[in-house]
This record gives sequence, C-alpha cells and structure tokens, in this order.
Amino acid sequence: MKEYPHTSKQFNVNGKVHKMRKLTLGLQSDIEDDNIVVTTTQVLECCTDMTDDDFRNLDIDQYESIYQDVTTFTYSNESEGGEPKKP
Repeated sequence: MKEYPHTSKQFNVNGKVHKMRKLTLGLQSDIEDDNIVVTTTQVLECCTDMTDDDFRNLDIDQYESIYQDVTTFTYSNESEGGEPKKP
C-alpha cells in the first residue's frame, strides 16, 4: 500500500523513534458508533508502529499523551498552516 507523507509522522518515546499514522475512516466510524467499543490500546496499535514491549514500557502519562497526539494529528491540518479541521 502506498504511504503518503502527510498521513504519518515520526515521534520519540523512551529513546526510540516510532511512526504515527492518522486514524483510518473505519476506525473513526467505530469510535463514533455507540454500539462498538474501541479501546485506547486498539487505537495505538492501529496508529503506531510500537510493539507490545514498547507499550509495556510506557507509563500512563506517556500512553495518554500518545493517544492525544494521534487524535490531534488526525484532526489537524498541519500541511495547511496547522488549523484544526472541524470534527
């Protein structure tokens, strides 16, 4: 599958460089559906290239911060001045 540069970016955590991707439309619709439960872990597994060991080495603040960064990255329009899109 072709990778588009504006849909991913690198981030550092615990001395390692990882790749973050935007939420997919399917995952976004699952999150918005009241009948489907989507965990934070599922979002991070889908939207980062982190391994299980990487997840185990995170503290709760890092875990929540990465989740917040993924959602901010998904709903922002950084390539056009950083103005957030309307959800």
